[in-house]
Amino acid sequence: METKTGVGQVAHFANNKSIVRKYSELQVFQSTGPIFMYFSDKDESSNEQNVYFYGPDVINGPLHSNSDITIKQLGGGSNQGWPTFLAPVTTSGVIISTPPQYPEETVFRGGLIENYPRYEFPTQMTEVRRNARRVGPSSFDEDQIIMITVDGSGYSGQKGKIMIPRRVHRDVWTNYPYGTNVPPLFRNSFTVRDTVWEPLPGGTSAGGSNFVNSKLWIRGNFYGFQTWGAADSLFLIGDITIQGTTPPADPYPGNKTSMVGLISEESIVVKYGFRDPVDSLRYHPNCGADNEYQAPAGGGIMIYAALLALGDGRGDPRKDGVFTFEYQHPHGSIPATRINVPPTPPDDPGGWRLFDWIDLHRFRFPQNAGSPWPPARDFPWYNPLWPERSPYLERGTINVWGGVNQRRRGFVHRSFYDTEWPSNGIWNPPMDFCGATSAPNPVNVQLYQNPNVNVTLVTRHWPGASGTGTGYKKNYNYDRRMYKHKPPDWPVFKKQGEKMPMEQGNWLLKRPPRSLV
Repeated sequence: METKTGVGQVAHFANNKSIVRKYSELQVFQSTGPIFMYFSDKDESSNEQNVYFYGPDVINGPLHSNSDITIKQLGGGSNQGWPTFLAPVTTSGVIISTPPQYPEETVFRGGLIENYPRYEFPTQMTEVRRNARRVGPSSFDEDQIIMITVDGSGYSGQKGKIMIPRRVHRDVWTNYPYGTNVPPLFRNSFTVRDTVWEPLPGGTSAGGSNFVNSKLWIRGNFYGFQTWGAADSLFLIGDITIQGTTPPADPYPGNKTSMVGLISEESIVVKYGFRDPVDSLRYHPNCGADNEYQAPAGGGIMIYAALLALGDGRGDPRKDGVFTFEYQHPHGSIPATRINVPPTPPDDPGGWRLFDWIDLHRFRFPQNAGSPWPPARDFPWYNPLWPERSPYLERGTINVWGGVNQRRRGFVHRSFYDTEWPSNGIWNPPMDFCGATSAPNPVNVQLYQNPNVNVTLVTRHWPGASGTGTGYKKNYNYDRRMYKHKPPDWPVFKKQGEKMPMEQGNWLLKRPPRSLV
């Protein structure tokens, strides 16, 4: 670049030129790759059935699938039953639509690219394992649960040890506890596993990553940039909120201090319920009314975090990592009941007695082909709070401000009865066969005569939650801060064949050194 010295016309007509050289540098830096609003390596359920985007789904951040994406015009929402994608959508496959013709510009408002390059989906959180603070066991232990409550930049917790199986026996009568004055029909023999809890030393969690070599239960209000990773399944046992943002507000752009990453090398699960090890009470932490906040937010669970479920089933779809919810096919079961039993001469004085595990005294367990478990009665311990007389169906809303990244699409809502994967009245929960419909059909069960004791078993919605199935509505929002900033030690996502994802920074205008010619 050539300039002249002087002022005004003097400079214009003068020959006293001054050589000024400038040059620019473009900053290019290594990135971990994008955090998508929604990313699935396989866009099918664990039953290898299609999982649709449909009318109520509004995705306001970038979405990618390494497989086909299935959409459906099916009720709800404000787009004539079609889903709405407000940001770019890429798929390494194609769009499969029901009906086959769809209004592309109305559905994919941020743009659509089919047959896009695949992203390599990692199987392990390499940087977290390398750099993280260890919390809990030093080596992998599938029989431990680390329960964490984060409060700002620190945490407290409990450590649960799942004990070795112990053998239990229960005699069976048709009308237990009424009618036990005759010999039992047979005896059930089965194993149970208790969990013994003890306090876990607390510590600092902000400013880096934290790694748990077992199952992780987590909740809390987080300050600073922090990542929590689990080698086993990660259960959300309450809200994940960040300091500086009051739910249901968007953390962008005002919150510059706090960001959370949650990673599991298996799956991430919204927990239905648990018995708290501190007070022994039963809690349903993630249920709420639809009108608890202004729509589309609702009561249920708040998740201000990037979520990543890495599990690789290596051909077994039920072992692939998913973001999902616990207890998807509820049924009633007879709870522990106190009955004032009359005296039975000559040696039974009667009085108030607590009868527990009543269903296990009435039906064969473990089941067999000749005596299957009743299809309308909840399978023992399928519900983590079993036995529960009236378990919950609709539980509110999953509110996400961040991103949902998973190996395989997980369910967050189910129908009362899955016609695409029918159980046909069979109970086999690991295979997602869960008896009869979960529809709220009351069943009145007589427990005792003289005194007359009855219990009604019926599924129900959480008070104020509406719907026609089981689980959650979705209120998913992209945390736009995550386009450039990531939680600590976030795994690398790169396109297949790419050495390392790079991002472009700023152009810098600089004075050249004297040696520059």
